[in-house]
Amino acid sequence: MNIYDGIEEKRENEELVEILAENNNVVIKRIVSGGETTEDGVWCDQDEDEYILLVEGCAELEYEDGKKILLQKGDSLMIKKGEKHRVTYTSACTPCIWLCIFVK
Repeated sequence: MNIYDGIEEKRENEELVEILAENNNVVIKRIVSGGETTEDGVWCDQDEDEYILLVEGCAELEYEDGKKILLQKGDSLMIKKGEKHRVTYTSACTPCIWLCIFVK
C-alpha cells in the first residue's frame, strides 16, 4: 500500500479512518482529515498510548492543561494513556494524513 492511496475518497466534513494493521497489543491507523477538529468541550482520553506521525498537512493539538502543539509535515508526537487532548486545527487546503499507532 501507498500511504497516499485513496485519499480522494475523503468526504467533506468527515475524517477518513482506515485500520492498516492490528493485533492484541497494537493498532495502526491512517487518518485523513481536512478542516475537521474535535468538538468544543470534548477531550480525547484514551486507554492506550498513541504515537502520531503527521505525513502531510499541518495540525494543532491542545492538552487539557492549555498546552498547544503545532504539528507540521513530518512531525511526530507521543500521547500517553489518559492524557486528555483534542485536535483544534487541521489544514483543509492540504489534507492532513496521520499515521497513528496505538499501543496497549
